[in-house]
Amino acid sequence: MTRVLLILIMGCTLLFTSCTKTAVNDSDPIVFTTDASASNISVASSFPFKVTISSRIGYSGLNVAVTAVEEVSGLSVTPQPPNFKTNIADNSTSVINLPQQKWVIATVKVTDLYNANNTASKTFRVIYK
Repeated sequence: MTRVLLILIMGCTLLFTSCTKTAVNDSDPIVFTTDASASNISVASSFPFKVTISSRIGYSGLNVAVTAVEEVSGLSVTPQPPNFKTNIADNSTSVINLPQQKWVIATVKVTDLYNANNTASKTFRVIYK
């Protein structure tokens, strides 16, 4: 009887421990596009654009950050919109506070919130005329 009870306890323990799941982020290497061309002209001090994520997004989501610097001087153009978390493919953001008549290099960086080493970035130029 003790032997049967021991086998039953071991079997249940094995069954329950083999069924526990561990969290695994299932995101792929980040791939994204923007609808901004390599060089853009803005008629206002802000330049809206779309960021489209084409890779699978893990359960933790992604962080999207926009930074901007003047092309000639290298000075930061601040502030820019706050970073935002997303779990969707189509996102809208913008470059803001563009100085007049100066080319600005904007960088969009997308980072996996589960794995900070999984990141991708793109740059483009914009001028406010």
